[in-house]
Amino acid sequence: MDEAVQVLQPIVDAADLPAIEKLQRYFAAGSRWKVARKSFMLDLLRVWYTDSNTMVRQKQAAAAIKRIAPMLAEIVRQGIAKVSLRPRILTRSGA
Repeated sequence: MDEAVQVLQPIVDAADLPAIEKLQRYFAAGSRWKVARKSFMLDLLRVWYTDSNTMVRQKQAAAAIKRIAPMLAEIVRQGIAKVSLRPRILTRSGA
């Protein structure tokens, strides 16, 4: 997780990028990071999704959310502040 944050945090902190570009770069960098570690990720997933690892998986997911959610929230806040992202309120019909 620390290694991923080191790759993603500079994107969040880039003052010259609009929020939409930050989001695109953020998800692209995350994908590249996983692809670069494909063999490791596949081995990890085989073990990770066994029934005996359910509790560890849940704890790790909660820890990841605590690290990742603030970075995404910061990008969204920046986009709203600079009016490059606009929040949309959905009605009951979804429109």
